[in-house]
Amino acid sequence: MKPSHHQPTPHTSWPPQALTVGNCKHLSSLSLQAPQLASLCLEENGELQQATLLNISVPALSMGACSALTQLELASDTVTSLDLRGCGCLRSLQLNCPALKSIDAKFCGELSDECIQAALAHAPPLERLVLSVCPLVGDKGLAALGVLSGLVYLDLSYTEVQDLAPVYQVIGVECSRNVTGMLLLLWLW
Repeated sequence: MKPSHHQPTPHTSWPPQALTVGNCKHLSSLSLQAPQLASLCLEENGELQQATLLNISVPALSMGACSALTQLELASDTVTSLDLRGCGCLRSLQLNCPALKSIDAKFCGELSDECIQAALAHAPPLERLVLSVCPLVGDKGLAALGVLSGLVYLDLSYTEVQDLAPVYQVIGVECSRNVTGMLLLLWLW
């Protein structure tokens, strides 16, 4: 038998265009600037407490089940969808994402009114906002919804919301265009 002279194929794609980081033990902090990434998934990092993601060029970011995450800073011109489901300790959410259309923060038990206000301070063009099972979200957090003129889906089930006036204001703004497109899911305790 002739010896094989197999040459490894050189890796021609550096820096990488896709990054998946999941179930990483002892990863408590992440700071990333990656304008070349086309795909980023940071799900199920149970010890991740703080993440700073700047100049990220992905269309969607999934950080679901990062149960210890307390602080997220995200700046991106391209992120349209942010999945934070199960980030139960999230207390600080700083977003500078002018293209952001959807946030799913279901089961973010530490998400407060102040956190919602800070997250929406840059008035992203949100169409979909899910705050289901966020028991610290109440009336003050809803005051921030006034900047969301394009909102068509809002889930406030299992929150402390009692005053729907801010929601009605959003609906009133939409009334002139498409009130039938607004879906409101609300569970009052």
